Amino acid sequence: MSYLTDQEIIGAVTRVLARDGRVNLADVIHITAEDGVVRLSGTVPAAGQKKAAEEAIRSVHGVVDIENDLTVAIEGEISDAELRAAVLAGLADSPDLVARVGCRVDDGMVTLVGHIRDAAQAAEAIRIAGAVKGVESVRSALTIAEIVPNAAELPIDDATLLSKLSEALDQAGVYIRDRDLRVNRAVATLRGRVDSEKERQRADAVASAVDGVRGVHNHLVG
Repeated sequence: MSYLTDQEIIGAVTRVLARDGRVNLADVIHITAEDGVVRLSGTVPAAGQKKAAEEAIRSVHGVVDIENDLTVAIEGEISDAELRAAVLAGLADSPDLVARVGCRVDDGMVTLVGHIRDAAQAAEAIRIAGAVKGVESVRSALTIAEIVPNAAELPIDDATLLSKLSEALDQAGVYIRDRDLRVNRAVATLRGRVDSEKERQRADAVASAVDGVRGVHNHLVG
């Protein structure tokens, strides 16, 4: 039985979320409580914030259960391919994960795959994927292994990827004026001008299909 009234629990939950800092309270439309059961409703930008809100609230004395009805807001259509590229780009910023973790995306649900050293790396990969806007949920199919089993699966060096990227765009007949291509930690960045938005999207698709490219930052102007 709760030793706090429902109104006191709502106040405590609000204070905990404010201190935690992972969730913007402006995104939480409503917090209610009944017999110690807290219900959250509203929208947050990413799945990671939905999970973070629940984690923070579980520490509140008097909370007996949580009904997490927060939804992840998506502005416009975000394809699974775009989500996958965004997740991989996030993972590429972590030297400990870039060579070890990949992902699949199906209807906004991310499945992480690969071989990590320990549970801490798994938690970090899940945090990165969950923070990507548009990701509905994250599932781990990661395996803990000190050594990545197949060395052939390791990323190709950036210089080789840059050469492959340039060749792929040329072969596809994608013409980019003032072309500036870069690859950093297997994430490709495209800059320049193309004739149309359709050509911009085609360049993105070609770059994403290059074997070894883990993400694409498309700054082409169409």
